[in-house]
Amino acid sequence: MKLKLQIVVVAFFVHVALSQECGKRHFLSRVVGGEDAPKNSWPWQVSLRLPGREGNPVHICGGSLIGDEWVVTAAHCVVDRCDRPGNPSLFTVVLGAHERLGTTDVQQSIQVKALYPHEGFSMQHLKNDIALLHLSTTAQLSDKVNLVCLPNQGSRISAGHPCYITGWGRTEGGGNVADILQQGVLPVQSHENCSKVNDDLGPIDETSMICGGSGKANQTGGCQGDSGGPYVCAEYGKWVLRGAVSWGHGLCKTEYFSVFARISSFRDWIDAKIEGDGIGSVNLHLSRVRQTTLSLSSCWWRGCTEAVVALAGVAASSQSIMRPGARLWRFLDHRRTGCDGSAVCVCNALKNDVALLHLSKPAKLSDKVSSVYLPAKGSRISARHRCYMTGGGDVADILQQAMLPAQSHRRCSKKWGKVGAPIDKTSMICAGSGKPNKAGGCQGDSSGPYVCEENGRWVLRGAVSWGHSMCRTNFFNVFARISSFRDWTDSKVKALCIPALSEGCGSRPPGARVVNGDDAAPHSWPWQISLRVNGRHICGGSLIKPGWVVTAAHCVERNPDPSGYTVVVGAHIRTGTTAVQQTFNLKKLFKHEGFSMSHLRKDIALLQLDGEVQLSDKVNTVCLPPKGSRISPGTECFITGWGRIIGGGPAADALQQAKLPVVDHNTCSRTNGQLAPVEESSMLCAGSGQANQAGGCQGDSGGPFVCKENDGWVLRGAVSWGNGMCRTEFYTVFARVSSFIDWLNQKMSGSGGSGGSGGSGGACTDGHRNCPYLKQYCNTHPYVKQICKKSCGLCGGGGIGPACKDSSKYCPMFASQCSTNAYVSGLDKSNVIVGLKITQ
Repeated sequence: MKLKLQIVVVAFFVHVALSQECGKRHFLSRVVGGEDAPKNSWPWQVSLRLPGREGNPVHICGGSLIGDEWVVTAAHCVVDRCDRPGNPSLFTVVLGAHERLGTTDVQQSIQVKALYPHEGFSMQHLKNDIALLHLSTTAQLSDKVNLVCLPNQGSRISAGHPCYITGWGRTEGGGNVADILQQGVLPVQSHENCSKVNDDLGPIDETSMICGGSGKANQTGGCQGDSGGPYVCAEYGKWVLRGAVSWGHGLCKTEYFSVFARISSFRDWIDAKIEGDGIGSVNLHLSRVRQTTLSLSSCWWRGCTEAVVALAGVAASSQSIMRPGARLWRFLDHRRTGCDGSAVCVCNALKNDVALLHLSKPAKLSDKVSSVYLPAKGSRISARHRCYMTGGGDVADILQQAMLPAQSHRRCSKKWGKVGAPIDKTSMICAGSGKPNKAGGCQGDSSGPYVCEENGRWVLRGAVSWGHSMCRTNFFNVFARISSFRDWTDSKVKALCIPALSEGCGSRPPGARVVNGDDAAPHSWPWQISLRVNGRHICGGSLIKPGWVVTAAHCVERNPDPSGYTVVVGAHIRTGTTAVQQTFNLKKLFKHEGFSMSHLRKDIALLQLDGEVQLSDKVNTVCLPPKGSRISPGTECFITGWGRIIGGGPAADALQQAKLPVVDHNTCSRTNGQLAPVEESSMLCAGSGQANQAGGCQGDSGGPFVCKENDGWVLRGAVSWGNGMCRTEFYTVFARVSSFIDWLNQKMSGSGGSGGSGGSGGACTDGHRNCPYLKQYCNTHPYVKQICKKSCGLCGGGGIGPACKDSSKYCPMFASQCSTNAYVSGLDKSNVIVGLKITQ
């Protein structure tokens, strides 16, 4: 007769009343981090299993016995990538196990009657990653098979408390799955500490997640295979289930913390399910079509790979790409688990099964490493073409190839329609012989290429998406149809300022170069700087003060650490040196807070040098525009840089210059709108809009766009983005500098800097510390007179005091000490800049 479930309160711990007391370990052992656990020393540990290739149950996840018919595990262990529960009848729970592949005298295998993943769980965020399994029969409890206690609703465990993780996961990243149950101590971590350390893997939801670990390399930690398993803490003489293993670093790096579902946040939910409050029919007993997860390569989450497997891998699993730095953020390691052969696992989300990855650095292309051509938008391929699929994944040690003829949509739909799998004509393309025992795709090739030879070149027609789980070649392989995503890929690539991939692939990312321009005279643009990483030019920039440079935010997006960059002023030949060349490290780096690579708005950054540039006629600053001012369309301005002279060509050795007329916002939006949105407030456009003219190209990102105004050169733009192949029918887009004057002032004043501009107002004083040098230009450059009124002889009076006049002929030599030496500032009036703003 079925036991009646009661809720009994014992001190701080509540558990389902059964024949044994919860939280007791009758094996008195010392727990050592990362070692084999003594046999049956963690009596609540369960092994959740699914049928394998040979039909035998295979371990996929851990879990914790909380009642004689109830197990807690992770929700991601029992749902597919579309968050749909699996068929409970396929799951088996094994109690009393010690060796993953062996048996014990107390081992019990019980089928799952019902499974309840939390309603708030999603594979997109892994919040509420908890599930409750209802066993089909009652577990026989003993000192070797027992329950773990549950915590009170909302209770917390103190940071630093030593708790323990157990499971059959990998003993090291990339290593083999453990044969014997593992145990390890992981101290509880505070939410703040965990969020800081795990930030580049994914967000930490304090309500539903708890973290544990040392945060040090080569220590105890969670690893693939332990998903859903227990994280228990000894409290008042009992073991309490504080967490269910959820996610962590994909290579088991213990510098990152393991993340668990916080059980105390789900106590009410667990009680409601067990008591029958709100339990509905969530079991999916589908006779022919069953939803499941995708098969992914070794470091990605695997699901039920023996039904019709989605071979989509990286490209399909957008939820697996949580952060660029995260390798894997789920511990689940479903080996080939073998759903029944008649099942078809198809997910509607397999439409549009394509993703784009932006590499952290350019690939080195050669005859052995090259790029593939993309097809024309909307184009189709016929069966007469020679097409190949390549891959291998974890199935083959050596890269495999197979010739697969393209198939019509009608024929493919007819074949797959027999098992209820829909083929979307727009986003899918099919290939294969349709005959048994022929070449075809198999597990491990997810997202791999399907290429066809067209007009002497190889064109990417498909990315492997899904097919038959048992590699039966009488079914066709299904690929993402790349030609349907050309607009999408182009928009993503061009928004990132990556060269377009259709022709001349392999140009280095982001930037803008001078195309169809000419060599600039040496040092004719004295504010031009070269931003470099490891001595290699990556971007341009503009010197606006002796210690400050303006460039593009996307130039420094990859690495926010100032120590990774150097700035070279006075350069002319990109790979050479000049007599006036000066090199500086960065002291600080300020990227605009509103910038994002997804839209490139506010693409501006400010760099503070670790010293001050020695100004001369060959190295000088550029004026900044008045706040909010606009330059009239049609005004001819100049872009400079060391970019490519032609699209796909080599980078220029000598500094290039080109004249580009300013373009109004409507014209630019109409033309460049097909590349990416143009925001008027933060972007400025220029160019002819005609083919084979001067324009920007990759490599000069951040460089100056200057206009001559009132006999002075004013920085109107910082090169941001444009067409990936340098096609000058499109306009070059710049960050509109006049929109960021307040921001620049704030950053410089907040860091001990101050602004400088083309004017100094009506006061009879010098507006720049280098005016004594600039006085030689007073008669030839009216704007110098505006800045350097004292040095140009426009001030009257003399001596120390209110009159604006140096008291010593040596004052220009002392100018560098004005801000630090009160005596010098008293003498050197013309070189003191007090509270000067950039605005004019």
